[in-house]
Amino acid sequence: MDNMTNDIEKESQRLLEDWLKSCTCGKKISRNTIAVGIEISSHPAHAGDQQTARTGDFSIAELVYHVTATPGRNVIQKCAENLKAGAFPILLVPKSQEYKAIALAQDEGVDQEISIISIEDLVAMNIIELAIEENVDFF
Repeated sequence: MDNMTNDIEKESQRLLEDWLKSCTCGKKISRNTIAVGIEISSHPAHAGDQQTARTGDFSIAELVYHVTATPGRNVIQKCAENLKAGAFPILLVPKSQEYKAIALAQDEGVDQEISIISIEDLVAMNIIELAIEENVDFF
């Protein structure tokens, strides 16, 4: 993996971890899911799905989140396995990798069944939603 890809992966993981931390410390996820007893399982960023045979990077009920800086066939195939098991995979990628992920999902025939969201869009949507809920300006 070259330095730029490694830097992108580290920054993407940091953004997601910061977002998750804020969500589970009295923010959106904790209010909407933890309050009703749904467990959120999370796994280390360096532990790959294939090597550990886990369903994804973290799960909330039937949702299985996969986070990667550089989507490849392996993560798309893992999403397809999630679908076969009755779960709903969500693939989080940097905005610059979104079209690549969509193309790979189309090649595997699962592009209409999985959600592919850029990490930047996910964080922005949550900031806006939290600001609206708290009736504060998000700029």
